[in-house]
Amino acid sequence: MAILLASVLDADWNDLENEVKMVDDAGIDGFSLDIMDGKFVERTTFDMDTVRRIRMATNRPIEAHLMVESPEEWMEEICEAGVDQLLFHIEATQRPLEILDYVQGRDLSCGIAVLIETPIESLPTEVMRRVDIVNLMAVRVGYGGQKASEQTEERIRQLREIFGCVNDHFAIGVDGGMKIDNCADFAGAGADLN
Repeated sequence: MAILLASVLDADWNDLENEVKMVDDAGIDGFSLDIMDGKFVERTTFDMDTVRRIRMATNRPIEAHLMVESPEEWMEEICEAGVDQLLFHIEATQRPLEILDYVQGRDLSCGIAVLIETPIESLPTEVMRRVDIVNLMAVRVGYGGQKASEQTEERIRQLREIFGCVNDHFAIGVDGGMKIDNCADFAGAGADLN
C-alpha cells in the first residue's frame, strides 16, 4: 500500500499549527515540505522556523524536499530543524554523495528528487546504490495545480528496471499532480509514496 504525504504549501500560515493538527488527526501518513529558494525554482517558501513550527505540531514523519541550489549548504540546518527524511535535486548539486553521507550518517532517510526533464538512465549509479528514496517529479517544479505527466507511470517502471539490480530497497515517490483518479495508477506502476 502506498504512503500518502500531505503538502502544507496552501496552509493558512496564521493558523499553521491547527491546520497541521487537523490533517494529522485525519490520519495522514506524514507531511512533505517543499522548500524553495527562489533560485532553483522561482518561488520561495519555508524558512527553518516554519519547519520547526510544523515539527512541534506533529509527531508524524516529515519529509523535506529541497528545491534549492547547492543543497549541501542546507543539510545541517534542515536536519537540526527536525525532519525525518531529506530529498535533494540531483540536478542542483555536484556533491550528491557528500549529502547522502551527512544525512544518512545522522540516521535519517535521504534520497534524490528528479526533474521531469531528466532522463532516468542518466542518474548516477553510485548515487542510486545509496539512496533510500527517489522522488520522481510528475510536474514542472515550482508551480501548483498542474496535471501529472502522462510519462510518469513509464518513468516509475523504468526506474525500477534500470536500478533495481543495484539497490533493491529504495522507495519510489511521485510528486505533483496527485488526484484521486491517478494515485492508484502510480502505485500500480510501482510507486511507494504519493
